[in-house]
Amino acid sequence: MKTFIRIVILLLVLVLLGLWSPWLQWKIDFAKIFNVEKPDKISGLEVYSLLGDLEVTIDDVAQEGVASATEDSGLIVDAISPGEKSVTIKRKSEVSGAYWEYRDIVTFTEGLNTVISLGIGPEEEFSEGTVITAIEKTSENYNLKLKADVTDFNLEIDGVSHSVDSNEYTQVIGLDMQHTIRVTKKGYESLEFTILPEDQSDRDKLQNYIINVDLKLMLQPVQIN
Repeated sequence: MKTFIRIVILLLVLVLLGLWSPWLQWKIDFAKIFNVEKPDKISGLEVYSLLGDLEVTIDDVAQEGVASATEDSGLIVDAISPGEKSVTIKRKSEVSGAYWEYRDIVTFTEGLNTVISLGIGPEEEFSEGTVITAIEKTSENYNLKLKADVTDFNLEIDGVSHSVDSNEYTQVIGLDMQHTIRVTKKGYESLEFTILPEDQSDRDKLQNYIINVDLKLMLQPVQIN
């Protein structure tokens, strides 16, 4: 029987109040957990929307369905060959060019799911979200790596503050508990989430992996009174 690798990715739950506005304050919570088992030599993708409905294309192939913020449902692609893939995520609109489009090369790890959660606004600077992956360790002395699209930001892990003068931060985190992470930067919306599975048995399975979290912060528009 093939060995199955199970990874638990922490996802975000967002309560939307009214239509999207760059003045809204978002608090992202990754406490919602999905358990996905992937067979060897297969990867997967889960896409979740903070705003509107999102369509996904992988290597120029459109995927069926949408990720919907209003219905709190994701788009799951469960059979992707490991390796680098071109991923495009668009917010549905009847007006062409109304929203920014996410485009990036995503590396899919064998046996694991990549999770992308986005709030896509009219421009990239008014969009936010995360890309979470888990990759197998080699010789690294850390198991958490955060990379932001800004520099000089403040990071709190379980209430302990760290000033980051670049756009990356690494740390060893214990697997004996969940951890709350908060990212702030003057002029940007804050981003807060909880990482690691709730069950200890699931956390133990991540001992040989690095959790990568790519962060996109949303710019706060200047209000003219």
